[in-house]
Amino acid sequence: MGHFPWAVARHPRRRGCRVASLGALALFLLLAGAGRAARAEEAVLLGTTAPGYRPGMVIAATAVLVLPDGASMTLLFRSGQMLRLRGPFTGSLERVQRPEDKLDAFTLADLFRLQGVDATVIGGTRTWRAGGPGIVRIDPRRSATYCLGRADPVRIGRPPDDGRAYRLQFRTGQRALAWPGNAEQIDWPDDVPIRDGDRFAFTANGVPQATIGLRRLDQDFVSETAWIAAGVLAGCQEQFDARLRQLARATIPPELWLTSTRGRSPSYRPGESIRLQAQADIDGFLYCLARSDDRSVVPILPRGGGAESAPLRAGVALSIPGGPSGPQLRAGVAGTTWITCWLTDRDRWPEWSHLVSGPLATDPDAVFSGFDGRPALKAELTLRVQ
Repeated sequence: MGHFPWAVARHPRRRGCRVASLGALALFLLLAGAGRAARAEEAVLLGTTAPGYRPGMVIAATAVLVLPDGASMTLLFRSGQMLRLRGPFTGSLERVQRPEDKLDAFTLADLFRLQGVDATVIGGTRTWRAGGPGIVRIDPRRSATYCLGRADPVRIGRPPDDGRAYRLQFRTGQRALAWPGNAEQIDWPDDVPIRDGDRFAFTANGVPQATIGLRRLDQDFVSETAWIAAGVLAGCQEQFDARLRQLARATIPPELWLTSTRGRSPSYRPGESIRLQAQADIDGFLYCLARSDDRSVVPILPRGGGAESAPLRAGVALSIPGGPSGPQLRAGVAGTTWITCWLTDRDRWPEWSHLVSGPLATDPDAVFSGFDGRPALKAELTLRVQ
């Protein structure tokens, strides 16, 4: 056990001092914990290939992150900085950070690396586009939470012209709403103030239509990424969903992750069932095949015949094979099998069916075109059968 500078020798005449020292120790631990809690910060999940997570999730500082081997996760912090982590890793942001550390993505990256985790600060904070955040348009038929910048004008969109009378209900009363002529939207009423956290309701002929919450983000944001992070962390996910996806597409190199139920370096006995899992941080179509020592090729996904291409949604894990009722994958004779998967930006069924219809005479990498002129995303596993 370590020795503390306030430790007191066990002596009957020093008992009062010992009590005071224990009180000082408790106070120190309390303050240390408070310092850690004050410094720990939640983040927005910008993109991931880890199962169980989806872009747009808010990752609490105390949440335990589970990143399997090779899977990645990109976090967007309130500062607008972005940090990419690659597994294996299990732990929380709070546990990685020391209380005395200044919280920024570069410091966190260094701390993760000290624990053997692949961590990289990516991209940079994006400066404001002309006009800043812009107009906030509210749909009176859809419940949501909206975030407002310091000078953002608020508009109420026009509902379908069905003759019903719309009213805006607020904490101290209600107000009739009208859209003159062909106006597609109207200004928020000047006599209805908006405070941070206020909630409002829209009714039509007295029937509730939607409830909205309004959050004021009055601080100055130095970058668009910081504004997006603040909006999502304030609960305005729907408002910032498109911006978040655009940011991910512009800053994160897309990835495809492939594993098996036995990890990324699995071994099997002949005849044993093989189950794979794939996940990407971008939408696409997935194609997989197996190649053996004898150069034989077996299509895995799609299987061939009347099978259709397999769409893969960003952030959604796909099991291969898809279920117990479909074709199963089983280990063959002893040797090495290489599983290769490609993710393409559009359906490549004609090229795929031609590729796997006979001996593999064409390089599959040359067959698939990828995203925005780049090669298709590719992931591989090596299976040992013994």
